[in-house]
Amino acid sequence: MSTNLAIAALVAAGFGVLSIHAAMAVPAQIGATCESSSRIPNSQWTTCESRTPATYTFYSAGPGIPYSLSMTAPSGHCSAVSYQVWSSGGGMLGKTQRFLNAGERDVVGIGSTFPTGNITVVIRAVGQMGGCNVGAMHSWGAIVDVAAVAVPVLPTATPVGPTAVPARPPVAQPVQQ
Repeated sequence: MSTNLAIAALVAAGFGVLSIHAAMAVPAQIGATCESSSRIPNSQWTTCESRTPATYTFYSAGPGIPYSLSMTAPSGHCSAVSYQVWSSGGGMLGKTQRFLNAGERDVVGIGSTFPTGNITVVIRAVGQMGGCNVGAMHSWGAIVDVAAVAVPVLPTATPVGPTAVPARPPVAQPVQQ
């Protein structure tokens, strides 16, 4: 559904005027070169350790606005990867719901508590063994974009004069014959 159709549908559903909160960011290609990689015990997954983390910066309009990141595995990826989004303070904000092959995309909800201003998040990757990943990751990439969010602004009732209690409807009287 196009953005215009989605907005029209919300307006038609009675949400009234919409306030569109679009992050001031453009899609960015990010990635990291792994200085070391290790296999997660009892799994087919590998990690990438890098001294220089991959980061993505977007503009937040303030708390209460939910943000999501669109994560796409570049077309040149030779094995599947899962992405994790971390706050600069170290807590995980979200992750892809599955491993993505080259060209596949997933949307990661990252929360609605960001203060107003530029927000930088750290992106990490976990590789799935297969293709060129034979037990160690050498590098990874991602195309990242912040999702725009439409927030309905509900109309508020403003009295235009003194409020009065509505009169009681008349009670039906029997007709006399």
